[in-house]
Amino acid sequence: MNETLISACTMLLVPATLLFGALGVANSSFLKMLVCLLGVATTGIWLYRIWWWTNLSLIDRRTALGLAGMYACGWLVTFLVQLKRCGLVALTCSVLLNFLSCWLCVTPSIHVLQPQHADCL
Repeated sequence: MNETLISACTMLLVPATLLFGALGVANSSFLKMLVCLLGVATTGIWLYRIWWWTNLSLIDRRTALGLAGMYACGWLVTFLVQLKRCGLVALTCSVLLNFLSCWLCVTPSIHVLQPQHADCL
């Protein structure tokens, strides 16, 4: 395996793992939400870095993406649980759906806000 890839994965694996411990000892919902945002951002950077890495063998790329993807899924689920505890899941999902529909220039089937798609054309 590529030594630089191992170093990069270690550099992002350690903070992502430590943040899970920080989430366990956080005593307020605001702090838990902040830790979740940091975890999502860390794994997002990790996935982005591996995805755009050049000169990686296919097996190294898939292994690194698999490891980063597992952490990303874990952090995403944790973040959604924190949103649910705060009562913000429905609002967040509708805003996210509207943003994606405008970005992809399609009309969503379910939405609360009516986005203007004029700038998508």
